[in-house]
Amino acid sequence: LFVDKALDYVAGDILPITPINPDPLDIILLYKTDTLVVREQLRAPRVQVEWGQYWPENMFCPNKIAGSAPVASAMFLSYFKTTYNVPLTFENRPYDFLNVDWDELMTHAKSTDYETPTNLQQTLHGFECTASKDVHIALGALVRSLGDAHAAFYMEKVGENDVVFTPTYYTTCDFVKKLFTYGQYKDIQPSEFYDELKKGGIIVVEAYDEAEMYTHNWLADEVTTMEYNITTYYNYNVRTHEYTSKTNEIQKYKYIHYNWGLHGKYNGYFLENVFDIEKGENLSRVSRSEIDVSNVVNACVFRK
Repeated sequence: LFVDKALDYVAGDILPITPINPDPLDIILLYKTDTLVVREQLRAPRVQVEWGQYWPENMFCPNKIAGSAPVASAMFLSYFKTTYNVPLTFENRPYDFLNVDWDELMTHAKSTDYETPTNLQQTLHGFECTASKDVHIALGALVRSLGDAHAAFYMEKVGENDVVFTPTYYTTCDFVKKLFTYGQYKDIQPSEFYDELKKGGIIVVEAYDEAEMYTHNWLADEVTTMEYNITTYYNYNVRTHEYTSKTNEIQKYKYIHYNWGLHGKYNGYFLENVFDIEKGENLSRVSRSEIDVSNVVNACVFRK
């Protein structure tokens, strides 16, 4: 599973607060800090579905893996509810023509992590999913048609990797641009994600790990901030029992909401420029180091 790992990021690190050390000549080496945390109200993600690479998206894929590019493209289309009426050409197609009704298709809001569900798994999933069998079939057909349109190669698994190759000369951003028949879009860098999302729309992200020869595609669809107002008291006087000096510092951190296209797994708010699926969700945790974003090879923001 690819997502570019944050350099030297330690899970569970609390916000680094470096107090000002008192002068050695002070009466006693004591200090204290007070931290006021102000967080923006969390908003619901703009993309309302949590689809993934397994059932039912994989229903018509030869290797039972949907692929991140077709899944990201499908979720992209669901946000804009783009008209998508196409003939189906794959061998085991359920019908010859697909006419997507987005309101109906999005009744399937969250997918599963099993490749070929048993009757029991389908039953358990049914308690949470209001979508009909026909909707599940339509979603599978949609994702497979997007894979074919993306010239995907459905390969067998290699070790732990789920292998669905899409040609590097035909990026996911380029692909969805062809599907986006109205509105505006522009290519951007990771450092621009926060500011661009503040203006609305969603971002399609594509990254490539050359060492692992692995590509992953996902969406960024909302932002929030966390502000720390840190007051440090020092130079403690044992006679008056008071601190004689203090400093104040404000630290502000920006967070991006990612939908990884993994049936909702790992979705959450991540510190700006962190691309590690296991480092999100807890907004009181931040990285202590610079983040390597060199593997993000393509990103494009789309707005109506």
